[in-house]
Amino acid sequence: MSKHSHYFRPVPNGVKKIDVYRFLEMFGVTCPVAQHVIKKAVAAGQRGHKDLKRDWNDIIDSGKRKLEMLAEVESQVDAAGLPANYKNVRIENDGSWPEEAEERMDVIGQNGNSGAHYEGA
Repeated sequence: MSKHSHYFRPVPNGVKKIDVYRFLEMFGVTCPVAQHVIKKAVAAGQRGHKDLKRDWNDIIDSGKRKLEMLAEVESQVDAAGLPANYKNVRIENDGSWPEEAEERMDVIGQNGNSGAHYEGA
């Protein structure tokens, strides 16, 4: 197996052509910013209504906004005093934590600051 095998996906049966939407689906791209950037990048300057430079400036603007969004989540995590590993956990629109984050906090809570939960294991 190639060290780059994560860049390959099997082509679904019956599919003769792959457009950007099938590509996004095949690679499981769920982030709307990433979807937007990928769609623009694969046909930059070729869509007829924007030139190459404008498309790349739009891609940069989208990337900057994604970085702002990540910083917003990090600031919420920092303000809550949560462990660093929570920086990769999304925060719901209503400010709550998703279920998987609550489960991780339960495990952290069991361990306590001393790691007593692991003694004798």
